Amino acid sequence: MLFPDYAGILPKLTSPIQPAADFQIKGPTSTVSLNLVSLCGIEQSLSTAEEFVRIWICDAIATSMGRRSLKPCNLDSAIADRWVAARRSSNAAL
Repeated sequence: MLFPDYAGILPKLTSPIQPAADFQIKGPTSTVSLNLVSLCGIEQSLSTAEEFVRIWICDAIATSMGRRSLKPCNLDSAIADRWVAARRSSNAAL
């Protein structure tokens, strides 16, 4: 149900003094279930990053279940570079 006083207002994930964050992915290790991934604060289409996000989520779930992690195949070099950085730090901003 939408309420007129809240319609159209997009919440931000950070305070004004913190670095900007468009969205946040809470992976299996930061949630209650090993199979749960929360995508928070997504304001616009992720068309430029959706392949990266999809593979990142699959990899995070596979890793949390003790399975072999997926390799970032068929990604362009810019996304592959960000993939490597994200894999090195579990708190990396995507």
